[in-house]
Amino acid sequence: MSARIEIVTLGRLSVQRDGVTLDNFISTKAILLFVYLAMNPGDHARKKLAAMLWSETTDEQALKNLRTVLSSVRGQVGDALLISRDDLTINPEFLVNVDALRLESGFKRLSSSPTTMDTYTALCELEALYQGAFLENIVVREAEPINEWIAERQRSLHELYVTLLHQLVESAHRQGHDDDGLIYARRLVMLEPLWDAAQRQLMRLLAQLDRANEALQHYEQFADLLADELQATPEAETTALYEQIRSRGLRASRAPTRLSVAVPTMPFIEPADDVEIAQRMLNTPPCRLLTIIGIGGIGKTALASQLAFHRQHQYAEGACFVSLSTARSALELCQLVAQALELSASGDATALERAIVDHLKSCELLLVLDNYEQLLPESSLIQRILEEARAVQVIVTSQMPLSLYQEWLLPLRGLRLPENAADNPQESEAVRLFELTAQRLNPRFRLADSLPDVIEICRLVDSLPLGIVIAAGWVQYVSPADILSMMQRDLFRLEAVHQDFPVRHQSFHQLLNAMLVHLSADEQQALMCLSIFEGSFDYQAALSVADITLDDLKTLADKCLIQRTEGFRYTLHSVLRQAFKPRLERSALLHQVVERYIAHFQAWCDDFYARGLPLHELMVAIDVEQHNLWNPNLWKTVGVDAVQCQRFLLHIAPTLSEYWINRGYHRQGILEILRAGGSNRDIAPQTRVRGLMTLARILERTSQYDEAWTVCEQVLDLEQGLDLPEFRARALRVLSEICSRQTRYAEATTYLQAIIAMESQVSPAQNLQMERLFSLAYEDLGEVLLSQGDYATARYYIEIAIRRWRHLGETLRECIARSYLGIILLKERSYEIAFHLFSEILMSAKQAQNQTLIAIFSTYLGTAAMHRGDFLLAHEQFQEALRVAVQIDRKTSMVGALEQVAQLALYCGQFTLATEFFAFVLAMRQQINIPVSPHNMPEVAEREANLRQCLGAAFDYYYRIGQEMTLTTAVQRAAAFQPASERATDAQG
Repeated sequence: MSARIEIVTLGRLSVQRDGVTLDNFISTKAILLFVYLAMNPGDHARKKLAAMLWSETTDEQALKNLRTVLSSVRGQVGDALLISRDDLTINPEFLVNVDALRLESGFKRLSSSPTTMDTYTALCELEALYQGAFLENIVVREAEPINEWIAERQRSLHELYVTLLHQLVESAHRQGHDDDGLIYARRLVMLEPLWDAAQRQLMRLLAQLDRANEALQHYEQFADLLADELQATPEAETTALYEQIRSRGLRASRAPTRLSVAVPTMPFIEPADDVEIAQRMLNTPPCRLLTIIGIGGIGKTALASQLAFHRQHQYAEGACFVSLSTARSALELCQLVAQALELSASGDATALERAIVDHLKSCELLLVLDNYEQLLPESSLIQRILEEARAVQVIVTSQMPLSLYQEWLLPLRGLRLPENAADNPQESEAVRLFELTAQRLNPRFRLADSLPDVIEICRLVDSLPLGIVIAAGWVQYVSPADILSMMQRDLFRLEAVHQDFPVRHQSFHQLLNAMLVHLSADEQQALMCLSIFEGSFDYQAALSVADITLDDLKTLADKCLIQRTEGFRYTLHSVLRQAFKPRLERSALLHQVVERYIAHFQAWCDDFYARGLPLHELMVAIDVEQHNLWNPNLWKTVGVDAVQCQRFLLHIAPTLSEYWINRGYHRQGILEILRAGGSNRDIAPQTRVRGLMTLARILERTSQYDEAWTVCEQVLDLEQGLDLPEFRARALRVLSEICSRQTRYAEATTYLQAIIAMESQVSPAQNLQMERLFSLAYEDLGEVLLSQGDYATARYYIEIAIRRWRHLGETLRECIARSYLGIILLKERSYEIAFHLFSEILMSAKQAQNQTLIAIFSTYLGTAAMHRGDFLLAHEQFQEALRVAVQIDRKTSMVGALEQVAQLALYCGQFTLATEFFAFVLAMRQQINIPVSPHNMPEVAEREANLRQCLGAAFDYYYRIGQEMTLTTAVQRAAAFQPASERATDAQG
C-alpha cells in the first residue's frame, strides 16, 4: 500500500507521512517546494521552479540550489516525489492530501452540485479545516515569485472562507441552530468588520435569540466604525433592520411546528450513484418534482425514505411521508395527504385538494408520495401544488413516470454487483445488503464462509434489493448454498420470512403478479419475445426481434419493465427474464423469434462488414453487442439445432474474426463450429467460404500454420466456382503471412503480388473491403521487402499504402504503415527523423486508446531515443510499452520491448543484465514462433559477440540464466532496471 501524506497549510505548516511529522527538511524553501508541487499537480520544469525559489540568483546557481533542496525533499518524502532530468511531479500512486485543496474542492463541489445528505454538516466540516491564513507568517528571501504565489492563495482562501461562513450562518438559522450560527456570525464579523451583510446576519441572530438590546448596540458600534474608517454610513438595508429591531418588529423566533420523518427502519445500503444524482437534482432550484421510478422491489421507497429523513431539516416545516399503497382514487389520495399534513379538512376530492393547496401555500416543505403508480394518470393535486405552493418540493415513487413537464426522472437500476475478479467483492452494495439482512436474523452468520454463493444469489436476482432481502432472510434456517439451490430450482416459490412485508413483496411470485397486473396480452407477448436477450440490446434489435413498434417499446420502458442502460441500450430485469423465458421456450412463436433474432444480427454484421470500419471502432461496437452475437447458452436454451448455429456463425464470422482473435474468444468452441460448418455440405458454399476464411485467419494468427495452409487451399478451391474475389484475396494474404512468418519471403512476395494484380480486375470503389485488402497487400509487401533489407523498394510500396489509408480516412492503419517507414529510418540511422515520426504516431494511438499500438509505438519511440543517446526517455518508453503489453497480455509486444531493454542495458554497460535479456528474448521468440528475420541475423550475431567479449567465460552462465527466466520475472527485472543516466540524475537530486 502506498504511503499517505498529509499537508497542513492553514494556520500552520506541517507535513506528515503515515501520521509521523516530517521535520528534517533542509530549509523552508525545501518544504515550500513540496507544498507547491502538491497544490499544483502535474509536471513542473526544474528551471521554472528554480527561478521561483531563487529569483535573485543566476539560473545556474538556482538550479544548483534546487538540486541540494531536492536531496532533502527526497530524503523526507521518498518516492512520493518523482524526479527526472527536466521535470518534477508528485507520484500519482501516493495519496497526498492538502487541507487548502480539500477546502477549495469541497466548497466548489458543494456550491456547484451538492450531493451530501446534510449541507449544514458539510459546511461545518469545511469550516473546521480553516485554522488560519494560508502559510501564515511565511516569507522567504530571494524568492519574490513564490511569495507572490503565497499572497495570492492567502487572498483567495480568505475570500472563500468568508463566503463559506456567510452560507454557514444562513444554513444554521434555517435548521434551527441559531446558537451555533451566532458563533459563526461573530467569526465572520471579526474577519470582515466593514461588511454590512455580515453585520446584518449578526444583528438578526441576536434579535431572534431575544438579545435585541445587544443587536442595537452592535449596530451603533458598526456605524461608528464606518464613520471612523471610511467616513461612510451603514447601508439602507442595515439601517432598516435596526429600526425593525428597535420597534420590536423582529421578535425572538419560536420553534415552528414541524412535520418529521422517522428514522427509516428498513435495511438500506446506499446506492452511491442514485443518492448522488437524487441530491444533485433536489438541490437544483428548478427541480420541484422528482419522480423515482423502477420495477417493484428495486428500492424506490427505501431511497425516498432516506432522502426525506436526511433532508427534512432543510425545510422550515420539515418533511411529510405519505404511503399511497391503499389509495385507488383521487379522493383517497387527498384524504391520505390531508391526514399526513394534520389537516382537519373534509369533503369531496375537489374540496380536499383546495384545502391541501391553501395550507401548503405558506409552507416550506418536502412532500413524499410513495407508491403512486396505481393512481395514474391522476396528477391534479401534484400539478396544483407545483403551480401554487412554490416552497414545496415533491418526491414521488412510482413504477411509471407521471409524464408532467416539470417532472425530473430518476430511474433506479438496483445495487452494484461485484465486478469479475474484484479485489473486495464483499464491499459491493448488493453483497453488503445481503450481509446486513442476514446478520440481523442470524448474528453468527459469517459472509466469508459463503461469499461465492452470496454473490451468485445477488446475480440471480440482478441485484434487486427486495430479492436480496427475501433470500437473505432464509439464513436463519439454511445455508446460502442451499438458498441458491432453491432459487435455481424455482425462484418464484421462494417466499419472504417477514410477515409485515406488503402482500406484493411476500414472494417473487407476488412481486411478478404486481408487475404484470396492468399489462395487456400484447405487452406480455413483447416481454416474452424480449426474454431471448441474455444481456442488453438496442431499440432496433428490440423492434426487429419482438416485432413491436417504437410506441410499444416506450410503453414497456415507461412501466420500467425494460430498463435503459448506458449508451441508450435496454435490458430486461433478470426476474422478468426468468419468468418469461420458459414461456418463450414453450411458445409456438419460438421459431419465429429465433429466425428474427438471427436475421437481425446477420444484417447487423453485414452492415458493419460492408462499411469497413477501422479495427478499433469495430472492437468497441462488437464489445457492446458480442453477448448477442455469440452466446452458446442462448442456443442451448431456445433449441437452435447445430446446423442453424453453424450457419449463423459462419455468416457473421468475417465481421467478428479480428474481434475473436484480439479478445481470445477463438478458444471458446468457435474453432470447432467453424471447422464443422466449413465441411458441412448442407450449408451453402458461399456461407462455408466465409467461415473457412475466418478459420484460416484465426489459425494463422495462433501459429497453427499447417492447418491454416490446408484451410486456405479449401477456400481457394471453393471460391473458383463462386467468383468471390474478396475471399480469394484474403486466402492469398493468409498464405503470404504464413510464408513471411517462416522467412519464405519469395513465396510471400508472389502471393502479395497476386493480390495486387487483382486490382485491375475488380473495382475497389464498389467494394470497400477489397480496397482495404489491396491497401493491406501494398503494406505487407513493403514489410516483406523491409525484412529482406531492400529498403528502397520497401519504401515505395509502403508509401503507396500510406496514401491509400489516408484516402480511406483510416488514421491508425496509416500510422501502422508509417511505422514501417520509421523502422527503415532506424535501419538507415536517421534517428532524429525517426524519433519525431514515432512521437507523432504514438500520439495518434493514444488518442484512439489503441493499447496494442501504444505498446508497439512506445517501443519504437524508445529505440529512436536510445540511439539519440537519451537513455532516460528510452527507458521510460520501454517501461510504458511493457506496462501496456502486460495489461493486454500481448507477448509479442513484451518481447519487442524486452529486446530493446537488452540493448539499452548493453549501452549502459550492464553486461550481465543485457546478456540475460538477450537470451530470454531469443528463447521467447522460439516459444511463440517469431523467428529472427535473416536480414537481422547479423545484428543479433554482432550483439552476442559484443557480450561474449565483455563477459568472457561468464557469458554462458548469464545466458543460461536468461534462457530459464520466466516472462513475469523478465518484466519485473526490466521494471527494476535503471539506466546509468537516470541513476546520475537521482544522485544529483
